[in-house]
Amino acid sequence: MLADKKLIEWLLHASGKSVYRIHKESGIPQATIHDLKKKVSSIEKMSFKNADLLTKYAIELKYVETVNSDKVFLEDYAKEIQKYIAEQNTEEDKELL
Repeated sequence: MLADKKLIEWLLHASGKSVYRIHKESGIPQATIHDLKKKVSSIEKMSFKNADLLTKYAIELKYVETVNSDKVFLEDYAKEIQKYIAEQNTEEDKELL
């Protein structure tokens, strides 16, 4: 099991995810997420099980989605490079004629 306070704080306050989305993805009751987000309950006093679930979800969001979005960016960039090369080859072919 794993618990990281900074990741949980990021998830609750900076990730842009709603209480409902965090609840659906983590399985933790909405009321618990709401209380943590509004600082009615403290992260330090939450159950280790919930801290583990929130940490794992935060890792998934912060790192896995970043890798996936970088992959999409790189694929798009590769397509643009291929398009540019194809255009250059076409122009060179015209110059040779």
